[in-house]
Amino acid sequence: MINKKKRPYAVIGLAAFGLLFYMLLPFIDVILLGVFVYYVTRPVYRSFVRVIKSETASAVIALLFLILPLILFFAYLVSMASAELNNALLSAFPTGGETNSTMGAAVSGILAQLSESSKTLTYEEAVSLLKDNKGAAWAALGAVSASLMLLFRVFIALTIAYYLLKDGHKLRSWAITSLFKDDQKLAERFFKNVDSNFHSLFIGNMLSAVITAVVGCVVFLAIDHYLLPPELSIGKYALVLGVLCGMANLIPGIGMKLIWVPLAAHFVFKAYLLGVLFGIWWVILLSIAIVVVFVDWIPDLLLRPYIAGRGIHTGLILLSYIFGPLVFGFVGLLLGPMIMVVAINLGRILPEIREG
Repeated sequence: MINKKKRPYAVIGLAAFGLLFYMLLPFIDVILLGVFVYYVTRPVYRSFVRVIKSETASAVIALLFLILPLILFFAYLVSMASAELNNALLSAFPTGGETNSTMGAAVSGILAQLSESSKTLTYEEAVSLLKDNKGAAWAALGAVSASLMLLFRVFIALTIAYYLLKDGHKLRSWAITSLFKDDQKLAERFFKNVDSNFHSLFIGNMLSAVITAVVGCVVFLAIDHYLLPPELSIGKYALVLGVLCGMANLIPGIGMKLIWVPLAAHFVFKAYLLGVLFGIWWVILLSIAIVVVFVDWIPDLLLRPYIAGRGIHTGLILLSYIFGPLVFGFVGLLLGPMIMVVAINLGRILPEIREG
């Protein structure tokens, strides 16, 4: 029983923790993403902190090591999309019978036309235009709002990772000394084992993604060079598809299907439109089969459980990746394995807890 004098503190504490849980619950996916980024960047952070002796600078550099490659990759995607848009604009907006040589010229022409129209547009006409196209306006506003929210959530995740890199050890020490006063040695061992398993789990996931990306690039380049006919050539998109496979590998089970299923549909549809489907169907089938076996099944079913679950039974890790998303949704991709790790390590020290 709680002492009567301390009951008000207990009520305040329960209310505070309840409200804190309610406040953080909508951001559980962001928090888990921050923890994932923390474990992925921690080896880089520790390497730099030994050299430059600055926790702040080392944390920033470690996060940049993760962010910059992603920025470069998306910049490459944008450049490829710009090239495709350039071709579309040049086809749709020729100037004086002559084709513009750059996308900038085509865009400038469109903007000039819009600017000229806006000068003669009255307030009433503008309001009427918005009313007539309110569906498109709301869709555009929703897209902008969703983009800003995504950036905000990514910023929160990076902030969480930053402070975990700087002060994660302090947080663990505080938890051990404050919550486990009677048996700090056992608590220290428990948290150390959980931390070690989390490290293996998340570093293994990232390593699996990198290996999948490399294998994917090699496989797509190979099938493009040796199997696919010129009509279905993926050319410069082979490397992009390989990297996307690596990113999709972070989503166990269904991730890779988001890449090869649309790709297979693209091959079939394009071959059908060109009238060559019945002549090269076996090439499409063989190409997709190679992708499924070497880029999907082998990394996801064999490689990931082995390198991402050292110290934990491979079957348990695989089951946690299956049941986690089924129970918790997308968050379960991270939460499922984390719960499994905590439960296994708690089970290991359960006899000592009973004896203590």
